[in-house]
Amino acid sequence: MSNPKPFATRIDLRSGLMSGYERHTLRRLSDMPGYFHASPADEDPLIYEYFERDVPPEDGQIVQNVSILHPGAIDGEYHMTKGHYHANRRCSEVYLCLSGRGVLLMQTRDGETGALELERGISVYVPPGWAHRSVNTGDQPLMLFALYPADSGHDYAAIAEQGFWARVIQGAEGHPLVVPRRDGSG
Repeated sequence: MSNPKPFATRIDLRSGLMSGYERHTLRRLSDMPGYFHASPADEDPLIYEYFERDVPPEDGQIVQNVSILHPGAIDGEYHMTKGHYHANRRCSEVYLCLSGRGVLLMQTRDGETGALELERGISVYVPPGWAHRSVNTGDQPLMLFALYPADSGHDYAAIAEQGFWARVIQGAEGHPLVVPRRDGSG
């Protein structure tokens, strides 16, 4: 891809649809084996999707995307994204919650963890070296707008192998609880 010309993107704040996207990815439960504590064999719900504008994957370029995390839970564990570190460990990311309610789980490779609540209008900065995973704790889609360096890359393998240190489950009276993971899965 050659150096892009300036462009504008329209984001429908009701549906999350991003104009001009080049990539639309859907993740179903069957695309996430081992990420949830339990995975019913007879269900394959849509967990999340994202839309992304392409720019050259090089220093100085910025990717913009919208992710839509659908509401629901698998055996009491809220729907979540796979989560990732950036392959380029110097890269950060910024999320802006467009709608819905949720939690952004974060962790470093040496075990430091964090969890920040998401709701409309909340922006979260994810520093370099922190893995991040979005979790929808509400009954509506959680829509997030993200910006990150185009040369950041995604390290999903580390999360697939080691998992996240914490999970978000349905607590008493429907209140979300961040708890240590129960087993060795994602």
